[in-house]
Amino acid sequence: AGGTVRAHGAVLRAASRVLDAALSSPMCEGATGSIKIEGASMESVKLLLQLIYTGSTSSELSTPVLLGTLDLSHRWQIHHVVSMTERTLIGMIQPDSLGELCEAAVLKELPALRAACRSFVTSNDEAKALLEKGNFPPRATEELKAALCGYLRSPEAKRPRRSL
Repeated sequence: AGGTVRAHGAVLRAASRVLDAALSSPMCEGATGSIKIEGASMESVKLLLQLIYTGSTSSELSTPVLLGTLDLSHRWQIHHVVSMTERTLIGMIQPDSLGELCEAAVLKELPALRAACRSFVTSNDEAKALLEKGNFPPRATEELKAALCGYLRSPEAKRPRRSL
């Protein structure tokens, strides 16, 4: 979805070293003062800016918009926005969103979201069924099956460790 969103360069530079470098360079972004964004919805971009400027939003949030905002904030290393979106996504885990949320958690190395996905699959029968049907992306499938294996293995099944 095309369109233009305006923001203050100083605010973007302060929020992100990546954007600071881009906007300060002699390349296209620095010369024009504009950044072309691909692979993100207009709603995700607007949410990103709201979170950068105010740390809050009054918008109705959906998983796809939050994942888009997470992707942009992770790409541009806007750590406080990554943290906010990660915390919000944890509360939105459902069986039908588990695969894409777990995939994002694994690929972006988000420990809290990753742990929440692992915990969710161990306690939700519908999520377990979807996992068994192979309805999740490969990285999510691997992560969630490992969570179930660890959950199902009894403490007695662990081999004793010894120092050499």
